[in-house]
Amino acid sequence: MRLGRTKMKIRALFPFLLVVFFVLTGCEGAKYPLSDPSESSVEEHFIGSWVYESPDGEDASYLTMLAFNDHEYYGVSWSSGDEDEMMMMGIFSTTVNGVPFASVRLLGTEEEDESYFFFKYELASEDKLTVYAIDDDQYEELSELESVAAVRQFFEERMSEPDFFDEEFGTYRKLEEWIWPWEAGYSNFGK
Repeated sequence: MRLGRTKMKIRALFPFLLVVFFVLTGCEGAKYPLSDPSESSVEEHFIGSWVYESPDGEDASYLTMLAFNDHEYYGVSWSSGDEDEMMMMGIFSTTVNGVPFASVRLLGTEEEDESYFFFKYELASEDKLTVYAIDDDQYEELSELESVAAVRQFFEERMSEPDFFDEEFGTYRKLEEWIWPWEAGYSNFGK
């Protein structure tokens, strides 16, 4: 499966990565995150429900994020038009050279704890989040790295290159109220 399809699924994933709606399933990500999760902290403004509304009027994608512990978020992402695609993920943030990134791993899949995917994010305001994907080609080398330090060094050395990031992944708006898959018509939650 191409990572491009994965990124589309990750879209509703998570606010600060909200990243996102991606079916990273079947795609090889990095074996290690950008940092140890214990070095991260949960930021209250990311907790809640977020929506990505595509410019072409397609179905909305949602991401609801909770604090899993003091360092990580638990995210549930789904699309209002696709009952077969819901993702649960673990997310935490890391700053590299002054730029915030989210390290994302899928939960409840065969790939659980095996692959990390990365997104740069910018919080334009308390309720607007823009997410940028790492270019698919970067994962070829990232998947070969054998430590957190090596992944971080890869980012430090290459993130300023023009082809490091893919296009803007999407902009998300924080909802005033929480929303859950079963409230949005998702009937396969927990199955």
